[in-house]
Amino acid sequence: MVVVDPTSAFETSSSILPDHVSFSQLDLMIRCPEAWRRRYLMGQRGTSSPALAIGSSVHAGIAAMYEQLRTNPKASKQKLRDTAVQTAANTLADIETRDSLTLDVEADETTALLEVYAAQRPTHVKPVAIEKPITVSLPDSDISLIGYVDCEAEDSLIEIKTSSRKITVPTGAWKVQAWLYQAAIPKPVEWHVLVKTKTPILITSAALAVPYQGQVSRKAVMLASATLERIHKLYDQRGPHEEWPTEGILHPWACSTCDARSECSMGWKA
Repeated sequence: MVVVDPTSAFETSSSILPDHVSFSQLDLMIRCPEAWRRRYLMGQRGTSSPALAIGSSVHAGIAAMYEQLRTNPKASKQKLRDTAVQTAANTLADIETRDSLTLDVEADETTALLEVYAAQRPTHVKPVAIEKPITVSLPDSDISLIGYVDCEAEDSLIEIKTSSRKITVPTGAWKVQAWLYQAAIPKPVEWHVLVKTKTPILITSAALAVPYQGQVSRKAVMLASATLERIHKLYDQRGPHEEWPTEGILHPWACSTCDARSECSMGWKA
């Protein structure tokens, strides 16, 4: 399974600890501290994959779609489709230099996904803010968690996902991210999943949503705080250049998507 969540565009990489964290950072740290060290302290990142390129362009296209709906709620499906496809094309062109064949395949898949979303998007969503930045204070730390909500609607928060297979219930990581975002905006969260099958489909349902529960949200904040505390402890104990625990080998797919797998001491070269 490949699920794209491009929430790390604002992150930086250096040999010193960052002055803020994102959910993407915390999620990677929980999966494998060594992968986190290599990405965020050593700046080691793999090349952009087609899945990431498509996911980023789809997000940009849907953001443009909702921005248009915010200012013009009566915009036609065709107008929304055209706006989204043009924005996505610009995003694809800016991601990196790739061969024209790869770019054409990505563009075709992106367009197909956006056409489905424009035609089938849930009409109950009344957007009030697009790519809304949020800041969540973490206990016992002067480092905050920063994130971007795909779309804040009048009655809920909307998160867009692209996936290679059908997903009908939110993953554990999705729910933790939602609970953290709810610490900043106390609204229910719903996911819209675009599936990259031969004929793309959009999945939305009551099962792909979580209500706002203050107690659960506070527990997620404590989890984020504990993860940040572990980052600080490992940094103090080992620094940025000594290997951190390679716990990704315990995760069912972490090693296969790791930027640092070619140099991993555990030998996970695949």
